[in-house]
Amino acid sequence: MRRAIYVLVVLAVAAVMYYISRPRSAAPPNPPDMALVEPVLDSATVRVPEYDVTVKLSDGHAEFESGPVRGTVAMDEVFAHMRTETGYDILGVLQVSGGGSGTFSYLVLFYRPTPDSLEHRDSILLGDRVKVRDIRTEDGPGGNGYQVVATVLDRRENEPMSAPPTVEQEMAFTVNGHRLVQ
Repeated sequence: MRRAIYVLVVLAVAAVMYYISRPRSAAPPNPPDMALVEPVLDSATVRVPEYDVTVKLSDGHAEFESGPVRGTVAMDEVFAHMRTETGYDILGVLQVSGGGSGTFSYLVLFYRPTPDSLEHRDSILLGDRVKVRDIRTEDGPGGNGYQVVATVLDRRENEPMSAPPTVEQEMAFTVNGHRLVQ
């Protein structure tokens, strides 16, 4: 009988020691209140896609210069967020005009590890003069990252760029480690 009690005590102590010593990941901050996040994004620092330049937005807009190119960037809208193991990813659309006739829309990913910080982590092209209708997030297959699906309006293959975008299409991306993969 004493042996059984001794074994139970040893097992209980081992279980408590395991629980105490196991690694814990930092708890993500509370879900972002988008009304509080959007003003932070309006003054975020972003890397301008396709140009080797970083700008700080003011009221969601900024001008940039990269060599002979002068252009503008604007945060269009925040569409979605996804909880990660260490914080939140915030997804939105950045409009970039490099001074030519095009206005390029990019899906941008910001990482928010704490309520007080926001980091521009990645961007991926959605199209030239397209209209972004929706961005949604879905759990990834097998718990590996997550999926982002962007619904955009574009043009038919041989339609001129001056035609309004009317053809709906979905573009799917995978997010792993706060990076977008097509």
